Amino acid sequence: MTKQDIIFLFPKLVLDNSFKLSSKKNINYNCIAWAASVQNEFWWPEVEPYNLDGVKYNWPFDIVNSDKLIYFIELFHHLGYSQFCSNINNEHPEYRKIALFIKYSNKKTSINNCVCTHAARQLSNGLWTSKLGPQEDIQNSDPYDLEGSHYGKLAVILKKKL
Repeated sequence: MTKQDIIFLFPKLVLDNSFKLSSKKNINYNCIAWAASVQNEFWWPEVEPYNLDGVKYNWPFDIVNSDKLIYFIELFHHLGYSQFCSNINNEHPEYRKIALFIKYSNKKTSINNCVCTHAARQLSNGLWTSKLGPQEDIQNSDPYDLEGSHYGKLAVILKKKL
């Protein structure tokens, strides 16, 4: 995708001076794996792990095979993310932060039972990085810029001490 294609999907990025493409298209990993700093697997709930055209599709750690937010939180708990965080600032660079996005099925649904749609990771310089499905990686200053019809709402920010 071009930078303009990405801005079309995420219009708030047009005002983000830090927004840039940070990689070329790569189908070997997705946003969830990228948020976990894994670049050689595609992590998403599937019936069984499999390989296709050299790409390993996997849902690690024997976590319930569901796209509900609660299980993505559990995934990141296995990786040491055990604290909820209320802000996106990089006031404590000794912490790594992950933002998880959801789409509501209806307004009465508990946040934990909503479908998780995306994950972003904060870099040590305070910028955020996202993998756009099988497309490019991007960097930007504010994960809330990715809210909208494509990924829904930012639901939770997790952090862990490095």
